Amino acid sequence: MQQRAFVSLIATLLLLSYTSAECCTPDGSALCADGTYGFPCCGKGACNIFCCECDGGCRTSDSRASLSARNPLGVVEADSCKQRFSQADANGDGKLTFLEWAAPSDTAADTAATAAKWADFDWEGKGYLTQEEAFERKA
Repeated sequence: MQQRAFVSLIATLLLLSYTSAECCTPDGSALCADGTYGFPCCGKGACNIFCCECDGGCRTSDSRASLSARNPLGVVEADSCKQRFSQADANGDGKLTFLEWAAPSDTAADTAATAAKWADFDWEGKGYLTQEEAFERKA
């Protein structure tokens, strides 16, 4: 019983560490703040499936002037990953499927690239990601 409580505490603490991450999503034209193309994320390194917790942070412009001249990068704090998971999990079963993940965006326009990106996260090929997997896995 104590071991189960300890494991639950550790899992909760791990999930909480992911809720304070910034998310690096491109604007509506798929441009990042530095003017580069972002599919699907604008992270400097690998990001989780919601473009949060990116290794190295988000790609940004060199100056505020050029940032305002371009379409700005959407940097979101706090519970963004949890909200994104809940919004994407259309049937509320706690499992994010490919169709649920791809539906909110226009990623379906490039089906092959979208499927390949999904496979980077669903490397087990089971067809869904749990909330924990969605937050932890980076590609």
